Amino acid sequence: MSDYLSGRTIGGTYLGEAISRIAKEECGFDRIIVFTDEQAADRILADHAVTNGYIVNVASNRHGVDYGKNWTQVSGWSESVIQYITQLEKAE
Repeated sequence: MSDYLSGRTIGGTYLGEAISRIAKEECGFDRIIVFTDEQAADRILADHAVTNGYIVNVASNRHGVDYGKNWTQVSGWSESVIQYITQLEKAE
């Protein structure tokens, strides 16, 4: 990730790598919910697809992570996000 003012590379979470490691484990999970400021140093690749993946952006401004079609992006956080996810999955 770059610092827009200086052009230098700065830190960030390796979200894609973390998702990749989790997806490769046979943990028996049925969903992944990621709480993030969407300041990732890498992206979620197509092979990181999960059946129920959620990106919850808790940042005050909107940046965005490049993620695939199986991911639902939610901006903001409250307890209602969990209710929202529950209702989405009931509708499937």
